This record gives sequence, C-alpha cells and structure tokens, in this order.
Amino acid sequence: MSKQLMQYSITWNGEELEQGMMMADGESVYEMTEDVTSHLEKIYDLFNLEFIDVSDSWTFSGSLRQRPVVLTFSPVGTPADKFAVDEEVN
Repeated sequence: MSKQLMQYSITWNGEELEQGMMMADGESVYEMTEDVTSHLEKIYDLFNLEFIDVSDSWTFSGSLRQRPVVLTFSPVGTPADKFAVDEEVN
C-alpha cells in the first residue's frame, strides 16, 4: 500500500468552507482518489460527489449542508494530472 499527502479544499460560491491535508492510501492513483473522497464524505457529511475534472487538482461537485459545493484536492507538490505519470507511486 502506498501513501501520499493530499491537500484539499471545499468551497461554496468561491468561498472556502473547509481546507486541510490528509494522507491517501492505495495501490494506484484511482485507489488513492477513492480513499480521499470516501474519508472526506464521512468527515464533512458530503453527499452526491461526482467527478468533474483533473488538471492541477481533482475536482468534484457535491452537497454539504444542502448547499452545492466543490471539492478539490491534489498531492502536495505535484499537479494532480502529473501524479504517478511514468513513475511508481511512493
């Protein structure tokens, strides 16, 4: 199992509601992404997370306290779209 420190942010209408860092676990980038979204759903009671895009960070839409929010997260020090490209995840 590999681990990677991720930084995340939850925003509503451009206003940051939550932010932080957490360790992602997984054998692949996909597993790490699933790990982060699963943990953040539980911590913040996020609902209906749906993948939107990946560029500098993974971006998901969802709901928090009946408000539409955007969840973004990325590996510390690496753009998300370059994470683990041509390399083995640490």
